[in-house]
Amino acid sequence: MKRTSAPSVLIQVIFFLETSAVKREFSGAALCAMESAASANPDRAVLVLLPASAAIQQVPSHLRHISNLYVVRTDFSKLADGMPVQGLWHSGRVHGSKFPLVNMSDILRLVVLFRCVSQCADRLVKVSWLCCSD
Repeated sequence: MKRTSAPSVLIQVIFFLETSAVKREFSGAALCAMESAASANPDRAVLVLLPASAAIQQVPSHLRHISNLYVVRTDFSKLADGMPVQGLWHSGRVHGSKFPLVNMSDILRLVVLFRCVSQCADRLVKVSWLCCSD
């Protein structure tokens, strides 16, 4: 992995979520999106959140030079703690659903948005600008 910790201030950050723990590498589309976001927004940190147990070990060498790209392993259960979706997340209904990765991804995007980030980008939603306050 390129980096193991997130920047201390989560202001004007672009987030990507990778919810699969079994993928061994990022898809080409994901790599392109990360590189594009980081290159087009050099003044913003680009955080790629992976499950703590993710099989992905590192970003490809051609992305390691990007100074504002951070790949961070995260315990998604702890990320959901204290959020309105905490009960749903810990109930087992998400992980036991017919489409657990899709549902996990949707819930985690809501958690990240609820924590008032300034921008959320992923492969499904190109860019959504937000205006949040405490």
